[in-house]
Amino acid sequence: MVSGSGLYALAHLFGLGELSTPLMGTGGCGTIEYASLEDAIDGVINGRVWGGMHFRGSSEVGAEAGRQIARYVRRNFLRRL
Repeated sequence: MVSGSGLYALAHLFGLGELSTPLMGTGGCGTIEYASLEDAIDGVINGRVWGGMHFRGSSEVGAEAGRQIARYVRRNFLRRL
């Protein structure tokens, strides 16, 4: 949910489509590059499944909850300056 809410909050600003500059992620296994925020969300889901931490269904539910959290925060707390 944390990764999903952060990435979906960014998607509100930049969209889910291809980014002008790729998003880079680093970890214990090296660096990974995402062409879009949607790819990054899928990467988080896949990483948790492939790492044996979660089942795919629970990861997808978590990503959806993150999307709803980001939408709620945007609608209720973020105001134009």
